[in-house]
Amino acid sequence: MDHEPISITRANTDKDLVLSWLYSKPSTLTRQRYFKNYEQWLSFSNLTLKETRVEDIQDYRTMLEMKGYKPATISQKLNSIKSLFTYAVKVGYIAMSPCVVVKAPVVHEQISTKLITVEDVKKLVEGARCERDGLIIKFLFALGLRVSELLKMRWDDFYFLPGGEVKIKIIGKGNKKRELLVPNYMYQELLKIREVDNPWVFHVPFHHTPLKSNTVFYMMKKIAKKVGVSEDVSAHWLRHSHATESLRKGCDLSLLMQSLGHSSITTTQKYLCLRETEGSSSYIDMG
Repeated sequence: MDHEPISITRANTDKDLVLSWLYSKPSTLTRQRYFKNYEQWLSFSNLTLKETRVEDIQDYRTMLEMKGYKPATISQKLNSIKSLFTYAVKVGYIAMSPCVVVKAPVVHEQISTKLITVEDVKKLVEGARCERDGLIIKFLFALGLRVSELLKMRWDDFYFLPGGEVKIKIIGKGNKKRELLVPNYMYQELLKIREVDNPWVFHVPFHHTPLKSNTVFYMMKKIAKKVGVSEDVSAHWLRHSHATESLRKGCDLSLLMQSLGHSSITTTQKYLCLRETEGSSSYIDMG
């Protein structure tokens, strides 16, 4: 005997439910991306959540493939729609998600193609048009930050340990908080660009608003072209390179996981595969 789902939402229409779903997301950027993906899905299907069936989701995936979207993009778009239907089930708006048997394509991220050497990072820093831009590159690489985390940095996020070490509180994905050690020399460099009464570390000049991620994106492209570094370089390349360089220098995997803000060590382990010329036998001397 079928039972109606127990509803814990007042949403009577898909529009209401979608607004509630988006509100549950942690950041403005995530909401914007998810809403854009939902609009694309709706434009394709023209179906309500309650009308949608497994075949409709399968057809949507096929359409994305036929349009030539990359596996990573298809996976991201499908995961957005899956998130919506999962939420609709959780709050009792629908009884079951039609996405449960539809799998997103497997994405094999080629991290090795998204790495930059320490020497090239130094070239980017030296090629920056101002001290602020150089410090943005330094902090992204040295701390392994996501660009969204960097742009949320405020001066009151820094604090000192009894021994004089500097730490900063970082707000990561899903509003997860972590604390990172900041090299003292970098903190001293940062103080040189501090603007009195401005709470944001990296901000629009003479405005109390943080920089936009697009500003950092285009700034890096411009510098890369100027100094002869791959113009594909991005803030995330610096994060990947931070991880691989830290491991190469002997950083513990669990410490790296904590520093990068990963929720699973499996995510962090992907960086180990890049150490092709190393193995545990490298640390054993039988000679």
